[in-house]
Amino acid sequence: MTTKEKSNIQENLSTLYLRLNGYLTTSFIIHHSEKKISGELDILGLRFPNHSQDDTEHNSSKFLEIPKTIDLVVAEIKSNGKSVQFNKPLRQSENAVEV
Repeated sequence: MTTKEKSNIQENLSTLYLRLNGYLTTSFIIHHSEKKISGELDILGLRFPNHSQDDTEHNSSKFLEIPKTIDLVVAEIKSNGKSVQFNKPLRQSENAVEV
């Protein structure tokens, strides 16, 4: 299995986990001011308050239960032993994300 295949599997499993827990999910491409792609976010997940899945007989993970708030998950999936941090374009540009 290649590193890319392993990474894709891990991203898909993470996305599925969030979707099964009521999140709307997508990825996000970060565009540079010079009309080029400067990076990407692997997963953006959004869940609204009072989410319920009673009709599916599926209870959300207790770990993800955040009552009465909108929950936003920004996820960067790492699969090759690197320390957990956002990619360089998110940390070191004029539009860097403040953590």
